[in-house]
Amino acid sequence: MKHFLLRTLVLLIAISASGQKIFKSIEITEKKGLNSVKNIQAIENPNNNELVIIAQDNRYAYSYLYDSERNLKSKLRAKKSNRNFQNIGYSVADGAVRIVQKDDNGYNYASVIYDFEADEYSETLNPIDGKHYKYITTFNKDDNTYIYLVKKKTSTLKIITVNIDGRFSFQEIDLQPLFDKNYDDGTTLYEVLRVSEALAYKVSMVKVDPDLPTFIEIASQVNKMYKHNEGFIWSFDGDKEHTLLLEFEEAKRTPNLKKVGKLDFGIDDFSLKSNSFLYYPNIYQITSSNTKMGARVINYDSGKELKTIELEKDDSITFKNTPIIQSNERNPEEERVMEKTSKLLRKMSGNQNGIAAFKYKDGYQLTIGGIQNNAMRSIIGAAVSFGPGGFSLTAGLNPGQVMFNLMSLETASVRIECLFDSDFNHIDDEIKDSTFDLIKDYTFKSDNTSANNLFYIDGKLVFGIYYINENKINFYEFDL
Repeated sequence: MKHFLLRTLVLLIAISASGQKIFKSIEITEKKGLNSVKNIQAIENPNNNELVIIAQDNRYAYSYLYDSERNLKSKLRAKKSNRNFQNIGYSVADGAVRIVQKDDNGYNYASVIYDFEADEYSETLNPIDGKHYKYITTFNKDDNTYIYLVKKKTSTLKIITVNIDGRFSFQEIDLQPLFDKNYDDGTTLYEVLRVSEALAYKVSMVKVDPDLPTFIEIASQVNKMYKHNEGFIWSFDGDKEHTLLLEFEEAKRTPNLKKVGKLDFGIDDFSLKSNSFLYYPNIYQITSSNTKMGARVINYDSGKELKTIELEKDDSITFKNTPIIQSNERNPEEERVMEKTSKLLRKMSGNQNGIAAFKYKDGYQLTIGGIQNNAMRSIIGAAVSFGPGGFSLTAGLNPGQVMFNLMSLETASVRIECLFDSDFNHIDDEIKDSTFDLIKDYTFKSDNTSANNLFYIDGKLVFGIYYINENKINFYEFDL
């Protein structure tokens, strides 16, 4: 079976246009010089459905504003700085978008405004005390971007609000009382945020988009962020006994702390690993060792247990819809099929395990598996990249790009795919190629393209690619 995670990506790719619908095509007539476009980005305003498309070469930014019917309203061309900053968030207003950025160390933050009504492009730089605070993540809400940092060795959460007009405001919340009520050992927010990466510990958080299927590489991360109602939820799975959840009902309000117990095998085994995944209204948990695995589904609000599956290493896996599939670490295009449950458990527990859920007809598709620990750096790096000669419009704005980047990584993942109905009874059905597979089927190597990117727009996946010789960008749409 073809799988979107395990086929080689080339750095320069194009879409084979035969039969594939074009979402939008832009000829960059304002472009100066011979530099090709290095980055493209599409940002949709959820309030009025305006769409901003931005293309950058080494010196200039070319931006286009489209109305809700995708008719061109305005465009801007501006010379940009050569800062190597990572995009981490954005805010939107009628006819304007502000992109928020940070440097690699988290010492400096900046923002760029594209104001089409005022015909303005400007950049601002704001130093932050990065020596005592560590960057966590961002949350975008209407005309604000919220930046979250944690003070080292404490539970002090620093929130930086960047308004669409460029104003930075600051707030601090002490979450230690929340932790003291739930832990008696002095556990702090800083401690639960830190994960092991390449023989060191770093503050880490990955975003999960409920509109897109989640790869096992993301699901295997122990700290995750989920959009929820008007706010978001952070989950932490470094504790083998509980999933810890911080519920932010609003961006700047003190969160609620919730703990969900994990399956207890009654063993003290060094190979024991656990993780969770929130796909509302349920939370999914996975616990595994070299000899046993358990998966559980719990209603997030009520805490009611909906399904539990346990198996031993010598049991057959009766609920899987694919073989046990392991990617080839040195060649992601190749897949190895394993037969024995014991091999799956050993691979999962020797690495970091994970579980993910996504809609399937009236039920769910679950991905169960894990990745190698030495792949963590690559996974986190999939969401971060820096463009030559300037900041890169990357996955900090766009979870779809994270998924696209992951398709080329050598993670040596192992997984099974499983289908269930709405009552979590197993469905004996064939798992078909995903939209990501279809996108890969339309790609091929070309020396005359650059700046590929993947977006979620209008309920579709939209793939953008720049054609160097024709000096244009085509966006191709794919139904999920």
